[in-house]
This record gives sequence, C-alpha cells and structure tokens, in this order.
Amino acid sequence: MQNIVTQVSEGGSRPLLQQQGSDLDSNQDAEDSLIHLNIQGSHYFLTRDQLMSLPESLLLCLFPSGVFLDINGQVITNLTPQDEVYIADFPSSCFEYILNIYSQAYEDLAKFPSHLFSPSLKDMYGNDKKNLLKYKQSSEEDLLHEKPVIIVLREDLDYYCVPQVEFEFQVDSKNAPQITESDLLHHIMSEVKIAAGDYLAYKTSIFDGLYSSNRLKNGDSNSIHSKTGSPNHNRSYNNNNSNNNNNHDGIRSLNYKLGAAEQHLMDMLCSSGFQKDSTWENRTQEHGKTVISSLSLCRINNETTEEFRGQYEQRREEWAISNKDKNNNTPQLYDLVPKPDINTKLLLFWRKPARKCWWGDEEIELDVEVYGKIVPSKEGSTVQTVRLFTPATDDGTELNKIRIPVRIHIRRVWTLELSLIGIQ
Repeated sequence: MQNIVTQVSEGGSRPLLQQQGSDLDSNQDAEDSLIHLNIQGSHYFLTRDQLMSLPESLLLCLFPSGVFLDINGQVITNLTPQDEVYIADFPSSCFEYILNIYSQAYEDLAKFPSHLFSPSLKDMYGNDKKNLLKYKQSSEEDLLHEKPVIIVLREDLDYYCVPQVEFEFQVDSKNAPQITESDLLHHIMSEVKIAAGDYLAYKTSIFDGLYSSNRLKNGDSNSIHSKTGSPNHNRSYNNNNSNNNNNHDGIRSLNYKLGAAEQHLMDMLCSSGFQKDSTWENRTQEHGKTVISSLSLCRINNETTEEFRGQYEQRREEWAISNKDKNNNTPQLYDLVPKPDINTKLLLFWRKPARKCWWGDEEIELDVEVYGKIVPSKEGSTVQTVRLFTPATDDGTELNKIRIPVRIHIRRVWTLELSLIGIQ
C-alpha cells in the first residue's frame, strides 16, 4: 500500500536555532528573552518560548539555515532584545496569520474547563505494567480532546514555463548592438513567468492540486472516470482578470479519480476540519522567483474551542432549568454535549512533519507584452511563430500584447504536521 506521505528524515535538517552563537539555552531566562523579528520591514516582539512553540515545519520556513541572522546576513551571536533578527524570504502577512491562529489557541487553552473531565487515565489503569502501553496510547488520544489542536498544511510550488512556439529574431546590431537575441528571449521568458505566476497564484483551491498529478493523467483507465472522458487542459488566461482562473479550479476533480493514497490523505483532512472546496488561507509568490508558497492552519473543533464551550454552557443551563426541583445527579460533560469524533491517525504527524511531492503540468494560453509579434508559421509547421525585434526606444511604446500557448510544469511539495498547544 502506498504511503499517504513520506516521513521527513529525522536527520534531514539542521537543528533549529541551536548552532553556536545563536543558542539561547545557555541564558537563565531564555524563555523570557524577547526576540525582535524584522519580517520584510514589519516588526514583531515575542519571547523565545513563544517562538519555539511553533511547529518545526513553520520554524524551518522562518529560519531555513537554523540560525538568527541580522540584516546583513551575518549570524547573531549572544542574542539580546536589542538585536534585530532579519527574515527576508517569509511574507509578513503569513506570519500575522500564524500569530492570530496560535494566539486564539492559547487563549482557548487558558479557558479550557479541565475540571469537567473524568479522573486521569493513569489513575484508571494504575501502575500495572501490562496496562502501560494501553495507557500511553489512550492518553495521547486524549490530548486531541484536552488541548487545542492545529493542522499545519503547507504547499511549496515550483513551476517551469515552456512556450509552445518558435522564435524568430530581428536584431538591430547597428543601432542597438548592446541588445542581443538572448536579451530578447530573456525578456519574453520573464513576462511568461510573471503571467504564469499570476495564473497559479489565483488558483487557491487546496485539493485541486492533488488532481494535477501526472501519475493520474498517465495512469490506467482505473484512475479516470470512464463517463467523463479526458479534460481539456488547453485554455486561455488573461492575467488582467484574476477571476478567470478560479473558474477552472476543480476541473480535474470532475474528470480524475484520486489514487488510494491521495484519497486517504484527502479523506483524513476533510474529516478533521478541511472541506473539499477549501482554499489556501495564505498564498504568496516569492518576489523574483517561480515559487508560490501556501499555508492553511486548520483548528480541530474539539472541546477546547469557544464553540464547544458555548454548546456546553447552553446545555448545562437548559438541564439546570429542567431539573430545578429534582434531586438528580449533575450529568457528565459528554452527557450534555457529544464527544467530538477526531481522527486519531493525525497523531502520526505530531512532532513528525511529513512530506508528499508530485509533478503535474498544464497547457494554457497567456497574454504577455513583448517586443515582438505573431507572424505566419513556416510552411508545414503547426507551431505558432513569434518574431522578436529590437525596440528603437526603451519607453515601452513598442510593446505588443500577444497570446501564446505555454506548457507549465509544476512541482508541488506538501508538508503536513500536527501542532498541540500547551505540550512541552
């Protein structure tokens, strides 16, 4: 049976913030030491304890080298509250999104009515060695009910553009010898990459990516619904209208059937708070790169949420009113509110981030502005021809908008991790 995701090797990454010169463990009050973060010009102050409470998959995004760096890229030694930790490759909007989710989780943890739960499982099982394994398993499962739980799902998308056209060059080597064929080709490829990035960035459906796998498209007939036929991947996209591409989300889901591993992963996430039409809460393209990073933090609706507390308080008041003149025993928590059904397989990803990687491709038509035009193709050729020319001026007046077919090769990497709040 295929694995849902491939577990990240424990030795595959450097220890977080533990290198010489940036280790705070030597400080007596390390957990109370303020850290000043400068994330793309936005400033945040938090304690080391608060920072290190974030799951490993997020810390690796913030500190890929495992150390604190200053604005010049130098390792900060003997970090103090006066030092400024600089993070250039992580969007501040995403960090604020993370802070909001985790702040609410910690607030709910403080309000969690632990007195409503029955005596600890350890008391129930005693010290019998035969029951230790059963106790450990049950106590870990109970954490899913007694602590705020957040599913961390991240996607790192890299894309590569291959225009499905032939190029001709009309270079003015006499009046503009500094502009070469390579310069003209570089310009149109830059425009193609920007347009493709706009197209992909607005495709915000989370699970649409699962249906884009080349393995599904190239698989046998069992991977495709026979009644639907093959989908048409050739479509146009005008990057001036960001709403166009959202209409295409889910096209594959209507035509392709997920493999067993992908379906298992999707079912597990959808049973834990995600929806089939869920969209990425934060989706950002890295400046100057063909990389799009997406993040969704899904809070599991367990006993620690405000919604559950509200239901319990309402049911308790209703019970108190209806039993005002009766000498009935006070009901237990789950007598009033049903115990949430939580998929215990999520514990496989607690403190053990896991990854899944796959390739896909799309063929679309993109509108780009270039120093060139579409010309008649060579006799017998079915490929569109674009002639690029040297502009007489650099004021942009000679730019032409053309539409060209492009094949986009897409590599997606999902990272999945479970975060339990309040566990050291």
